[in-house]
Amino acid sequence: MKKITKKNLSERLAKYGALTLAIAGVADASGQVVYTDVDPDFAGGIGDSFAIDFDNDGTDDVVIAQSLWGAASGVRVVPEAGNGVIAASNAGYYYASNLFYGTDINAGAGVFRSFGDACYGVGYLGSQFCGLGEGYIGIEFDIDGDTHYGWVRIDVLDSANFTVMDFAYES
Repeated sequence: MKKITKKNLSERLAKYGALTLAIAGVADASGQVVYTDVDPDFAGGIGDSFAIDFDNDGTDDVVIAQSLWGAASGVRVVPEAGNGVIAASNAGYYYASNLFYGTDINAGAGVFRSFGDACYGVGYLGSQFCGLGEGYIGIEFDIDGDTHYGWVRIDVLDSANFTVMDFAYES
């Protein structure tokens, strides 16, 4: 991944201003957005995965992964165990939410699913990313007992191919 300099960060924050303001919260002047550009974009296919460590503490927070399950395949957003990610319970079946650009990602933002399938095989309803172009996954996770929010921008062509462009979180 490319290291973000202050100049690059300023340019990127201007470009994604509406979304980063939604994450940081305009009312919270102490919030700081930590942005990471995946340069070049990560293009994944059958069996590939992309791990994200939002706070750079050496523990992956979330993994975007393509998997095969017999005749079915899918691109899934998976929380990494033991890292403090706040995930839905194991009861039921989940699809990751595809959030609109500029959507608030915080405790008051309503219900969104950080984890689950982004695109799961042909004929399965509920996938919110299959062939729809770029989208945002809102991520809720814990750092030292404090809840933080972030996003990952992905494009999921189909259940076998995905691209990760960038990600950010409020520190």
